[in-house]
Amino acid sequence: MQPPPNSEEPDGPFEGYFCNEQLGAPYFSQLEWAEIVHVAGSGPKKKVDELFKNPFGHTLLYLGTNIGFVHSVEPKLNKCRYLPEEEWDRYCTEMGKPKEPEQRIRVGDKIKNRNAFISFVNQVLEYGYDWKVKHDCSTMVDKAFRAGGVEEKFLQHNVMPAISVAQNKGEKKFKTFFGLKGGYKEVY
Repeated sequence: MQPPPNSEEPDGPFEGYFCNEQLGAPYFSQLEWAEIVHVAGSGPKKKVDELFKNPFGHTLLYLGTNIGFVHSVEPKLNKCRYLPEEEWDRYCTEMGKPKEPEQRIRVGDKIKNRNAFISFVNQVLEYGYDWKVKHDCSTMVDKAFRAGGVEEKFLQHNVMPAISVAQNKGEKKFKTFFGLKGGYKEVY
């Protein structure tokens, strides 16, 4: 689903749109299919990569079939972006990411408070999400689902997508090193 009118596409490789108005009801019509989506790779060299050399991938919030994604793109307080599903291939190509996600975890059917979930998503699109210590693209997605009343056992609890993916696959190497707890294990 295309972004709302008056949305802006920032310069640089395509990562989605800044929304200058809230997403309306049609964008949230399939919340039972909402997912945590982990993609591999750091993409083309960006200013952030000079600082962090991100080998850990990226996490997006999927809103449902033929709708799209919301994701937090950069450190510090920055507006999140809306990525229409029909522009997924363009995003992957321009960001140097594989078109098949590393992992998709459906938790939308666990949302208990739709209004709080929708409010949080619109808030990060309008005002931004702050990558403070222990906060990044993954924690933004967890916070959206947490706002919707999803139980903690279904969330990822990690600041790096690669750690979530490894733990969901049953790999223990990161758990002991970082002392982090694992997330939801039913993945497809």
